[in-house]
Amino acid sequence: FLITTGYLYGLFGTLNMADIAEKARVMEDTTPIFTLAVLYFVSFSMKAAAFPLQSWLPASYHTPRFVTSALFAGLLTKVGVYAAIRVLLMLFPPERAEMAPLFAWVAALTMIFGALGALAQSDLRRFLNYAVIVGIGNIMVALALPAAGPGEGGMALSVGLSGAILYAVHSIVVMTALYLAAGVAAHLAGTSSLHEMGGLWRNNPLFAALMLVLLFAVSGLPPFSGFWPKVALVQATISGDLPWLAASILVSGFILTIASARVFALGFWRSLPAAVAAETPAEREAIVAERFTAAGPEKALSAIPLLALCSFVVVAGVWPQWLLDLTDAAAGGIIDPAPYIASVFGGVR
Repeated sequence: FLITTGYLYGLFGTLNMADIAEKARVMEDTTPIFTLAVLYFVSFSMKAAAFPLQSWLPASYHTPRFVTSALFAGLLTKVGVYAAIRVLLMLFPPERAEMAPLFAWVAALTMIFGALGALAQSDLRRFLNYAVIVGIGNIMVALALPAAGPGEGGMALSVGLSGAILYAVHSIVVMTALYLAAGVAAHLAGTSSLHEMGGLWRNNPLFAALMLVLLFAVSGLPPFSGFWPKVALVQATISGDLPWLAASILVSGFILTIASARVFALGFWRSLPAAVAAETPAEREAIVAERFTAAGPEKALSAIPLLALCSFVVVAGVWPQWLLDLTDAAAGGIIDPAPYIASVFGGVR
């Protein structure tokens, strides 16, 4: 990223994004802007954990404390994909359009790889690591959409970019909440291994219900916040003549739904397995119940952030229009940067 930014400064003589957006249109045929676009995409893909540069994320996000992983999963990977959208769509739109087929394959493979990885996990934290990757693939779909075309195809980019931004907002909230909820579940069960968890639904139905809502949301099921951005992305890919990419969105969501159902069935719904420790299942369930009641006032205070995040997931799913209005405006500002450029230079150039 730093090497590419130094290269960009050498070509344009500025790091002001509004200035670069204007100069890139004039210098398009005289500078290697395509090289810049490729290098930026590679660096941002590393940051976002997009295929095939994703292997660092599932190997690292399960090692910090749950609250630290919640911050990482909620924000850090989104920085990479946001930067890719901002730089490639606003600064280098012709090069982005030329690279769109590559972006489509990267997005599809990121979604499918993440979903299959989530299905293969036997640890709750590692499952969430791969769920983060699925979300990155969905957001990257916006880079693959055509900017113009006949009929509805001309609206594909604006609809898809709005859906991608909405998905990013949803992913920030739901992944943060899922890591926090996973931390609570691991504390109660004494482990994050799905082979050793169980019985949580019986001891605290409210907490289990919150976890189920979050798993539904991350899978893109209605009526929760993950549903509407996927609707927008599927609509955009179909109108942009990319039905196979729309199928990738749906297939990855279906696989992630199966993986989420497996997590809830093993970790929450079933009784504790008899062979996980020397204690009997009844004794282990008594230990879990004791952990629920031992926290006292601290338990109620720690539940406030989780309840607030879950409330957003439900409200954004039942009443999404206020968010769609915001993301539509954000998408318009990226596709047409003229107002942004005018605001930076005060309308005087």
